[in-house]
Amino acid sequence: MLRFDLIGKVMPRYFLAVVTALTLISVAGLACTRRPAIPKPKELVDVNLLKFETPDLQERLGIFDTAARKFADDGFAHQPYYELGTFVPAVWAKGIDFSEPCTFRGSLESLQDIHRISVEAIVAPLPRVRGILLRVETVGHDSDTWCINFFYCEATNQNVVTPGWSITFFRWNPAHYGRIPFMPLEEAREKITLPLRSYTIRDSEVKIQTDLSIKDDFVRHVHSAGRMRDEYLADLDRLEKLGVKFIQEHKAKKKVYDKVVGHGIFPVYHSEPAPPSHLEPLSEQEEMAELVKAKKYFTEQKKLMREYHEALYAAFRKSFPVDQCWSELGEK
Repeated sequence: MLRFDLIGKVMPRYFLAVVTALTLISVAGLACTRRPAIPKPKELVDVNLLKFETPDLQERLGIFDTAARKFADDGFAHQPYYELGTFVPAVWAKGIDFSEPCTFRGSLESLQDIHRISVEAIVAPLPRVRGILLRVETVGHDSDTWCINFFYCEATNQNVVTPGWSITFFRWNPAHYGRIPFMPLEEAREKITLPLRSYTIRDSEVKIQTDLSIKDDFVRHVHSAGRMRDEYLADLDRLEKLGVKFIQEHKAKKKVYDKVVGHGIFPVYHSEPAPPSHLEPLSEQEEMAELVKAKKYFTEQKKLMREYHEALYAAFRKSFPVDQCWSELGEK
């Protein structure tokens, strides 16, 4: 029989127990979401057992690996080579774990510098190596510090990674700090990316090409601070001329979505997975707006490079010993 006289005594205790349990679960869940996920490799890989498509790829892996080990010998945590899908990476990290995106947590005063280096073999399939990849990421706790996101890849025929190189210099915006997760690169207030190969105009794009090899193009751009500045400014001038001409010749297009069936706030599209659309030329007003936008972009980028090229180059050379990987960069 239900004892109504006990309900008043039992319920408060029961309610308190439930609330306490839910609170503990919530706190535990929050702690888990904040704790960096350090990967536990399924299987370490002996790189001596890898089969390289070309001797150049084997040499490149050895050069990157040796430089990384010497550079990150002190103060970096190290993850030996392990199998990760179509990649076999080795990672050196400081201020961050081996695999999570570069993010900041906590108060501004508690932030620490982030530095991560990854040397990777592209396997398709294991143990066949079809490419070598180097990644370097640095993020300074000081928002006035120029940060680095560097990528370099040489590869034979494969469908995993497009061979090439890029360096993104950026300074993150402290005014945006507090967004969760805070990803400094996504919250950049200033950014320059090398090499400059394309410029987007609404839903169109203009591009410039190079006949140089990946290595020669890379070395040409980063041989010195002055060379980096000159090559970037030259690419900016070429792209600006192409872009302005493209707009003035009415070649720029915009994506226009087709009519939909149904009605109301949430129209119902046909059975296509994405709304049907087609391209149309820009209107005269839209072309004028794109010309203004292009002028602003190219002017700002030229100013940034002219003003900060020495600081950018110093940050790049500090992030990794590239002179040990490309002898041309060690020349005075």
